[in-house]
Order: sequence, then structure tokens, then C-alpha cells
Amino acid sequence: MRKILLLSALFTTVALQAQITVTNSIFPAAGDVLERSLTNNIGIATISPASATAQAWDFSFLTTDLFLTDSIVAASTGASYAQFPTSDVLTPLMGLGTAYTDVTTTAVTNVGAGIEFFGMSFVAPFSNPQTLQTAPLTYGTTTNDTYSLRFSEHIDSIPFLRQLIDSINPLPISPDSIRLRLDGNTVMNVDAFGTVQLFDSTYNVLRQKFIVYTAIKIDLFVNVPVVGGWQDVTGLIGNQLPIPLNDTIYRYDYIAEGKKSPVLRLNMDNSGNNIQNAEFKGDNPTGIFQTQAALTTVQVFPNPTSDLLTLRTDNLGVEGFNVQVLDVLGRVLLVKNNLRGDSNQLSLSELAEGNYMLLFNDEKGTLLAREQIVIKR
Repeated sequence: MRKILLLSALFTTVALQAQITVTNSIFPAAGDVLERSLTNNIGIATISPASATAQAWDFSFLTTDLFLTDSIVAASTGASYAQFPTSDVLTPLMGLGTAYTDVTTTAVTNVGAGIEFFGMSFVAPFSNPQTLQTAPLTYGTTTNDTYSLRFSEHIDSIPFLRQLIDSINPLPISPDSIRLRLDGNTVMNVDAFGTVQLFDSTYNVLRQKFIVYTAIKIDLFVNVPVVGGWQDVTGLIGNQLPIPLNDTIYRYDYIAEGKKSPVLRLNMDNSGNNIQNAEFKGDNPTGIFQTQAALTTVQVFPNPTSDLLTLRTDNLGVEGFNVQVLDVLGRVLLVKNNLRGDSNQLSLSELAEGNYMLLFNDEKGTLLAREQIVIKR
């Protein structure tokens, strides 16, 4: 019995020693350059369950499909910084636009945002700020955050919008204003801890599970007695948006002290049960970058672009090719198949500002070239 108690105490001590505390050293700061690899070849389908004992995860087999670099810029460089003077950096806003983000000693929080909607720019503060991360983190740390954002403009301030609204508005009364409502909830839970082995090293980590739910609604304001006020018309014009009106994102971040981005991120499918792709620290030279010299150089311009992108593909050496546009999470947002000739134009008007990757493939799916582009309006 004594031996059993001693062994139990030993295992408990080992488990406790494996736990780490992650401080605000992981928070972003202007000037940070975040590098990470993306791979769709995971080799495993599901996530390991939550655990109160130390775990050892081996992801040393991951190889690079895409290598991405993001630079964190100061919020003061944003066009609307004067409206959010407490913000410190700019961060992407869920594929919709750019957020003005406040970084304190204990939290990273979105306080305002600018988005593109119907070809116009909207800027507004969060009526309920969105928490992106907190510190310190230990096993069991849980944060449940509710956030909301409201954009509204007079319809006549947006070119062609009144004609569009009038063409689909079932009422004989033309509305005055339009409002975009974004509401969401994020649950962040540190559900496991241990070590992650990647191709270059082994890291002591906390595993943090994220569930991010977002709902978008569209209102029109009708200035008439009794039946006037804001009316929800999401069902009528919601299909005009290039993004889902309701979306739930599941992911697992493996966070190490002092690392500005997770050393490993597993992005899940819409069920939250199956791994879709992975991001990891560094660039594994046994991946696709090993044959980078064999890839063809193409020309894409202007870069940055606000919409139309010209593709010069004289050197591809194929009759027809396909182009995919991926966001920083590796999600395919736009596909153009069976392009031909040495020069083509690609419209990116439906995509938000940000960094993207173009993949050029032949009809058999072989990667021919890739280029990073920036959309800036």
C-alpha cells in the first residue's frame, strides 16, 4: 500500500511539474513578425480528449504546404486610429476587415473595427468589446466572452445601395438607413497540458480550445409612424454578403511561454470533431519548400491591389491552369478553373482587406507556382 501511495505521489508530482503558466509574453506588439507553416496533410483525423494529466503530442511529421509571414503593425497607422486612441495594434476581423486592438497586461481586446460592405468602408466601436486572449493562463483557465458590433449608415451615402434595396424591398416605403449587426460569443478553455514535439524541437505547452460563434444581421430603418424603426431584413439581402451569416469556428492552440503565436494550431471542421488543417511554428524543410526552386515564377500586379489582379503566366508551360485564393488559415475562398493564355485578370472584390496566397495548379492538381498578395483599399 505504501508503495502504491509513493508511486501515486510521484506521478502526481511529475504531472504538476509538467504544468506551466503562460504569461502576457504571448501578446502581440507592433513590429512583431509572425512566421508559421500551414499543412493540409495532417495524418490524423481527430483531436485527443481533454486531460488533467500531462500529455505528450508528437507532430514532428508535419511538413510545409504553405509558409506564411504576418507583420503586426501599430494601430496608429490605421486610418481610423483617432476614434480608438487606446488601441495598440491592428488585427484581422474574422475575414470581414480590420480590428483596432487594445493590449493590456492581462488581455488582448478588439475595441473597434473597419469593414468593407457593399463597396463602402464602415467604422464603429464594439458596443461590447471582443476578447481575443487573456493572461496568465494555466490548466483549467476558462473565459466566456460575449461581444457585439454595430455599423449603420444612411442609405444614400452608399452608391447604388438605394436602387438595390428598392429592388428587393417588399414594402412600398423606401428605408432611410442600413445597419449591420455582428454578435458573437467566444469560449476559451485550457483543457490539457504537456509537450508538443515538432520537427525542430519539443515545447512545453498549454492546449487551449476555442469555440467562436458569430451571427450577422442586417436591419433597415423605416421612418414612418407605428410600423417604423429598425426592421430585420437579413433573410432578404443576406445572400448579398460574401461571408456566412452564422458561423462557428473550432480550433485548438498549443501555447508556449514567450511565443507570440501558438507553436501548433489545429483548425477543426464545422462539427468541431475533425481536424481540417494545421499551422505550426517554423518551416519544415522536408516539406514542399524542398522543391521550391522547381516552382515557376509568375507575375501578379498590382500588389497590393484593391480589386482586379493581373496574372502573367507566360512561363507556366501548360494549356490550362487553375487558381485558388487562400486566406491565412488556409481556407480556400476563391477558385478560378480552366484559365488559359498568358494574361488573365482576377477580381478580388468579394474578399476583405488582408494577406492571401495564390496557388497555381495544372489540371491534374500539380502545384506550379504560388504568390503572396495583399488586398488593401
